[in-house]
Amino acid sequence: QGLRAELDTLTLPGSPALKLVYRLINQTAAYRDVEAGLMAFFQLDGTHKNGALHSRRMHRKRTPHMAWTLVEDWAAVENPETGRAAILVAGGGAGRVQFLDWGEDGGHLYRFQNAQVPPLETHETVTYLALAPSLEEAKGYQGLRHL
Repeated sequence: QGLRAELDTLTLPGSPALKLVYRLINQTAAYRDVEAGLMAFFQLDGTHKNGALHSRRMHRKRTPHMAWTLVEDWAAVENPETGRAAILVAGGGAGRVQFLDWGEDGGHLYRFQNAQVPPLETHETVTYLALAPSLEEAKGYQGLRHL
C-alpha cells in the first residue's frame, strides 16, 4: 500500500539493552493510518511456559486462560523460578504496551502506537528492550520511556 518498513537495532558492546527504531515510510500521495507495533516473544531461561507479566499497576501469573490486556508505557516478563526478567519500554513518551498472555503458550508483550503518516513522510516508533537478572533491576529501565 505504498508503505516501506525499516527496523534499526542499536546497542553498545556488553549492554543488556537494545534500542529498536521502527520506521514506516509513506511513499504515496495519501495519508496512511497505521498501527506501528512490535511483538516480543519471550523464552526467559529457555522456556515460555512460566513467564509472569508485570506493569506499573498489574501483575499476571501463568494460567491456562488467554488475555490481551492494555497496560502503560512499559511492561516486563519475569521467570518466577529464576527471577530473570525482560522489560519492553515505549520510548518517546508515546504509545502503549499490551500484555500478550497466551495462556499455556506463555506471556509475551506488544508495543504499539497509532499514527497517521502524511504523504511522503516517515513515522518512527522507538522501543527499548532490556534483559536483567531480576524484576526490580528490569524496572530500572522504565525511565527510557522519556527518551
